[in-house]
Amino acid sequence: GNYNRSGTGNKIYNSVFESDAWRGVVCTGSSELYHVTATSSMGVGLEVTGSGNTSTSYTKLFNCTGFSSFTYGGLIRKYTEAYNCDFISTANDGLQVFDDVTVKNCVIWTNAGKGVTGTDDFKLIKCEIISLFNNANGHGVFVTALNSNTAFEVIDCFIETKNSSANAINNGSATSNGRWGDNKFKGMSTAVNSTNSNSLSNTPDSQNNLLIS
Repeated sequence: GNYNRSGTGNKIYNSVFESDAWRGVVCTGSSELYHVTATSSMGVGLEVTGSGNTSTSYTKLFNCTGFSSFTYGGLIRKYTEAYNCDFISTANDGLQVFDDVTVKNCVIWTNAGKGVTGTDDFKLIKCEIISLFNNANGHGVFVTALNSNTAFEVIDCFIETKNSSANAINNGSATSNGRWGDNKFKGMSTAVNSTNSNSLSNTPDSQNNLLIS
């Protein structure tokens, strides 16, 4: 009748959480989840509510899965790192990310919304992001901003959209500075639609390396 909660500083291994009334699992505060599956038919699959206020207190997700048939597959915020995870939704965005979040080597999939909606500083690195939502708003990565001078990174990702009018990266925020490079795009007529230009503008060296700073 509610949701499963992991409190501050927990470690959870090889577990499945399921809810038919709200979120699959809510994780709070400097925890570590390994091979955890969280599903919900009435809320977010896997949600991280926050991990303190310093970069030394990250919550870490390893090989986890968040699935929702009602809203987002995952919603993670505030000093969280996700590695080799899957975030899947059949009802809304695959993943929403807020504040200082890093997502690496993850698969993010939806057929009913945006692949990723991101706010403030977030990083998507080596991810597969697919939106099969046949709508002009079915963007791969959609950027919003709450704070000024925010910066996001989308590096070495594969991004696919179903609708050709959607964008791989859509950034309509004048305060969100973006850095994107070495990505592969499929399905859209216009890959990037951004109010601000790409801040990753340095020239590759002779070994094709780029400085991301």
